[in-house]
Amino acid sequence: MRHEKKLLLTETKDLLEDTSSFLITSYQGMDPNVTFAFRMSIVETGGCFQVVKKRMFLKAAAEAGINMDRESLKGHIGIVYAEDDVIATTKAVYTFTKHHKGLLEVLGGVFEGEACSSQEFEEISKLSSQEQMRVEFLGLLEGVMSWVPGIIEMFLGDIISYIDQKKVQKES
Repeated sequence: MRHEKKLLLTETKDLLEDTSSFLITSYQGMDPNVTFAFRMSIVETGGCFQVVKKRMFLKAAAEAGINMDRESLKGHIGIVYAEDDVIATTKAVYTFTKHHKGLLEVLGGVFEGEACSSQEFEEISKLSSQEQMRVEFLGLLEGVMSWVPGIIEMFLGDIISYIDQKKVQKES
């Protein structure tokens, strides 16, 4: 194997080992400007896009301990590595596929260490972003915390009422 191919194999294997989530895409007829726009949309979400030959990808995946089915990979493939926000990166890929029909297709991939199909990634792309989920969770906690003083006041009122009743019972 030539030195350049060994470097590419090592780079691909390292990327596969360093990320817990990636999407495998098939692309057809993407001109350089469209490819650049796609790459920038992925970079904005904290991910990266790598075009790689199938044989090289399968060899790197095998060396990284990832079992991939060669038959499911069709056409020219590119790998979208989701490093920071997997949901945002997946949303960016599916947004691109909606606006550029026929140029890019998600074939599958790995989501947080688990193999996923293109349908599963489509469902992931419909989830709220991590930031939105955090906001919703904090709102839930804030709502619960607003009830706590009222509940404590109710219990204290019940305890005081119980003590008063016991005092009246002892006096009578």
